[in-house]
Amino acid sequence: MTQQLSTQYSNKLLTKIARHYYGPYEILAGTDGCDKTFDVYCMTSQTHLLSVAYWEDEQWALNEAKSIVAFMNSQTGRD
Repeated sequence: MTQQLSTQYSNKLLTKIARHYYGPYEILAGTDGCDKTFDVYCMTSQTHLLSVAYWEDEQWALNEAKSIVAFMNSQTGRD
């Protein structure tokens, strides 16, 4: 059964990233100039992969980033 993810990023994109950057993945707090972000990094290569930006809804953004990391880890067999 294929896992579906409800996020601003498509399953296809996240699966493609996971194929090129074989995690595990981690979340770090950051900024992109004006927005606060939760950044997803590949831990093995220390490569920044994507960011979830937010202004006020920090909990939503953190949950979004956690969902993304869980999905990507599941694509590489790292649930």
